[in-house]
Amino acid sequence: MYLQIKMSQVHVLGAGSLGLLFAYHLRASGRPVTLLLRSQAQVDAFYRQGSRVHLVPMHRGLPSPNLLSSEQLDAASMCGTSPLGPISHLVVATKVCKTHTAR
Repeated sequence: MYLQIKMSQVHVLGAGSLGLLFAYHLRASGRPVTLLLRSQAQVDAFYRQGSRVHLVPMHRGLPSPNLLSSEQLDAASMCGTSPLGPISHLVVATKVCKTHTAR
């Protein structure tokens, strides 16, 4: 008998280089991933551009486009009208200056 483990949804806050790297590897490992973007306009632009994150491995210090791989991601706005629902797994990959003081 095989034990089936449900892959939990992971939300990634921060779509910079570090946030996208985390999102890419989490998605490549089979987890469902949603990028949390600042506005609905950013979400719309992300989907218009194909909603994929590309990873270009380096070979001897040079990009290797023939090894290009990509992963499809979902995106949601933090300020949108549709509720995100509960978030159980959150990766925070933002710059300190972009955060609010916790109280």
